[in-house]
Amino acid sequence: MIASNGGWISSLDNLSIPLHNLHLVLDYKYSAIHEGWAPAKYYICSSFSLQSQTRIIIPFTRNMACHQRSSSLPSGPHSTVAKVEEELQGLKAHISSPSVTVAAICDGLRKLGDVYNSIEGIMCLPSNQVGLSLPQQKQMVEEELDRSLVLIDLCNSMQENLSELKMSILELQLVLKRGDHAAIQLKFESFVRIARKAQKPFKKTGSKATAECCNLVRIMAEAREMAVSLLDTTSGLLVKKIGAPSSSKWSLVSKRFQKKNVVCDEEQLQALEREIGDLENGAEFLFRRLIQTRVSLLNILSS
Repeated sequence: MIASNGGWISSLDNLSIPLHNLHLVLDYKYSAIHEGWAPAKYYICSSFSLQSQTRIIIPFTRNMACHQRSSSLPSGPHSTVAKVEEELQGLKAHISSPSVTVAAICDGLRKLGDVYNSIEGIMCLPSNQVGLSLPQQKQMVEEELDRSLVLIDLCNSMQENLSELKMSILELQLVLKRGDHAAIQLKFESFVRIARKAQKPFKKTGSKATAECCNLVRIMAEAREMAVSLLDTTSGLLVKKIGAPSSSKWSLVSKRFQKKNVVCDEEQLQALEREIGDLENGAEFLFRRLIQTRVSLLNILSS
């Protein structure tokens, strides 16, 4: 259940506000949420898009933590570590091509979101809940939780950059219709800067899983590394499509750009706007799964 502005909604998937603005899970503790309720764990998230900096409280009981999931991948005994590793290897092959497309990345973001859903199914098995709470594993799990915050922040930043790019496209379309070539050049240069800015967070990211990690922590680390790689690939593809003059259908600038004559095609801009929208949706889907998995793991550790 999620409390927002006095109402209750059933899950993160039904959250009515833009979830990519639900930035980080900041804190958790026990509290009586509502009259007549038993003490429940709750998680406070900041939403910077809501008026008056409203906070959203996401309460979960122990049982609820492991059941607010999509059924797109099998759960319970069928969600084995080997299955998740197979999914991750397939995903790596799926996006590793030098000629990877936006459609492939969008599909990869969806598949990785489903992988996180499957990981949540594994961690919620009773045997794994006990194992994760053991002292020798708990420290590694908590370290992975810290890294998950970095990943959530990266995913949120990617969504913000994609949103900026969409807005920049709309502005570029307006100046294109006016035929203001000087304004077109300025808007395009701004467009390229935003795309390149999306690459910066990935320059110094990551911490690989160690040999001492248990299987579950290891696949969590592998999924995190895949997520960082996928988001990095997304930003790199945006720069390639937007910033590099070429003869491809996606080149928005001809070789004459070097002579300050910008050649833009409105249909190309519209197609690029649709693709950026698809990427934004894929990043939001992954972001939801990252938040859900983190909340479930926090509940397991605090139970």
